[in-house]
Amino acid sequence: MQSVEILKLCPYIHTLLRPRSYRDHTDRFHFDYETVGVPLPALQRLEWWYYDEAERSGGINSLAAVLHGAPNLSYLFVGGVVGFSRICMQREAPYLPRLQTLRLNAINGLLLHQIVAHWSLPSLTHIVLDYPLTNFGSGLIWDAFGRQLKAIEFGRHLRFSTRDRLSPCVNSCPGLEELNFYLFFTLPAETMQPHASLTTVRLHAAVNDILPNDDAVWDLIDCHFEILCGSDLPALRHIILYGDWQWILHHPRFTYIRDKLQDINRILEVSH
Repeated sequence: MQSVEILKLCPYIHTLLRPRSYRDHTDRFHFDYETVGVPLPALQRLEWWYYDEAERSGGINSLAAVLHGAPNLSYLFVGGVVGFSRICMQREAPYLPRLQTLRLNAINGLLLHQIVAHWSLPSLTHIVLDYPLTNFGSGLIWDAFGRQLKAIEFGRHLRFSTRDRLSPCVNSCPGLEELNFYLFFTLPAETMQPHASLTTVRLHAAVNDILPNDDAVWDLIDCHFEILCGSDLPALRHIILYGDWQWILHHPRFTYIRDKLQDINRILEVSH
């Protein structure tokens, strides 16, 4: 394969992206023969959209094989694992001693079970969930890695607004220092316990067109900031804002929130 020959000539490659395969494009690709693998000892970042037809040919087309050949990986994104996928049947679990950030999009329960039960990720400190995991999948992640996590991000997806996902996350991660989410796509925490380590919260103001009116918008703002201004997060010092916050910051209803944050010495910062 030409791709294999190219990779063999690039022993110091540190980033590898396998883009998302759409049906109208993948119909032109055929994976009828077994493919060889390529050791990637310098690889640090891997972004992988899964395609089962490619996976079955093995080698460089197999996520499991690539992971086994990339011991120095520090960032891994995986998406598109749905249905019954061959990756879930791998016997030898990946050992990624330097992986710090794991970002997951759509993955099935079988792969999730492999990750939490068999993958060895001793350096993992940062989880990004673009998409809510199936059923109680998030709980499996927190149970497996919660005590070592320092930063967690929730993506821009409407399903984060269907139930409280912040409370289980924070409650299960005692060493958590940073929490990031989209304000208008995330249900406010309902049962968050006092947390002594959380120092930074990053909020994105991307517009959610599903919200019916201004009252619904401000209800979300008030609920989220009631928690951020409360006493259950004694270590919280920085609230960093992303996106267009101008219409919120200059609204009369935000004056009380700004004053309250100032009174308790929590810094509100707009990222440029």
